[in-house]
Amino acid sequence: MADGVTGYACTGTPVDCVRLVALGLMDFVPDVVVSGINHGENLGDDITYSGTVAGAMEGIVIGVPGIAVSLSISRPWHETVQEAMPLEEGLHFEAAADFTARLVKVAFKGLPSGRILNVNAPNLPREKLRGARVTRLGRRFYKDELVEVRDEEGRVGYDIYNNPPGHHEEEGTDFAAIDNDEISITPVHLELTDTPAIEELDAWDVDGLLENGLD
Repeated sequence: MADGVTGYACTGTPVDCVRLVALGLMDFVPDVVVSGINHGENLGDDITYSGTVAGAMEGIVIGVPGIAVSLSISRPWHETVQEAMPLEEGLHFEAAADFTARLVKVAFKGLPSGRILNVNAPNLPREKLRGARVTRLGRRFYKDELVEVRDEEGRVGYDIYNNPPGHHEEEGTDFAAIDNDEISITPVHLELTDTPAIEELDAWDVDGLLENGLD
C-alpha cells in the first residue's frame, strides 16, 4: 500500500474479510476490526442492511472490538458513486480516517465487550466539521413504490428503490448529528433478544401449540 504496509483484497463481503483473518489467513490475531470507510451513510435503520456494519459486528463474533465507518455523501438517490462522480473525486475521507484512527486507540482499551461503534462522518473537509458526538440510532421512513419495468427483450422486473427515504427529526440521533455537520458515534450491541417480552410470551403456552396444533 502507499505507506509500504502489505494489504490484502477479498472479493467477498466485509464479513468474509474478517472471517478470512479469524480463520488463519494471516499470521497474527487481530486486535480490532475497522470496517469501511463506506462510500455512503449507514444511519438509523440502514444498519440492518449494511455490509459495513456487519463487518464490524463480526468483530464481536471473534471477540475483538469493531468499528464501522461510513461517509455521508450527497448524490442523486440510488446512484452509485461511480455513476455520480469519478471515483474519489469530491470525497473527503481524510477527516473521517483521522478521527477513526484516534477513536480506535480509545475503543481498544475502553469499548465494552459485545458492542461496536457505528461512525458516520459528513462529507466535509476537517475545517468545516462542527464537532463529533455520541448519538442514538434515528428512524427512517420509506417512500418506495413497486414499479414494473421491462427490458429490451420484454422481461419483467421491478424497481423497488425509487424514492429517497426520509428520517424523523429528533435531537440526539445520528441523523441530527450529520444534519449539523458533526461526526456521529453510535454504540450498537448484538444482543437482540427482547428480554421483557419473554415472560409475556411464556403465557402463550407455545409448547401446547406444538402438542395440539399439528393434527
